[in-house]
Amino acid sequence: MLTVGAIVGWGLLLACLLLYGLCALLVALANAARTEWKLLPVLPAVFACYHLGYGYGFFARNLGLRCAQKARRRAIRPADTAARANRRYPARRMKAPRWRLNTSISV
Repeated sequence: MLTVGAIVGWGLLLACLLLYGLCALLVALANAARTEWKLLPVLPAVFACYHLGYGYGFFARNLGLRCAQKARRRAIRPADTAARANRRYPARRMKAPRWRLNTSISV
């Protein structure tokens, strides 16, 4: 049995999604008219991917979501793993990976 609050909440969510879909379709129509019409079916999905990705990145960075913290820990793990392995097995020295900044980019 649904309560009035649940019905209103789901109704608001549905209204927001429909409004987003309508706006994405209108912007896709405008962009397809300027460029190529064959892009029209794909553009709303591209807009949704951009918005979901940027929104997730924003909230992950500013609110410190747990999965983003795990990803940061995984990113620094190779050197840490090598250090632990060197302490455990001193005869088999592991080399930590070296991260270098590519400065040879020319314009």
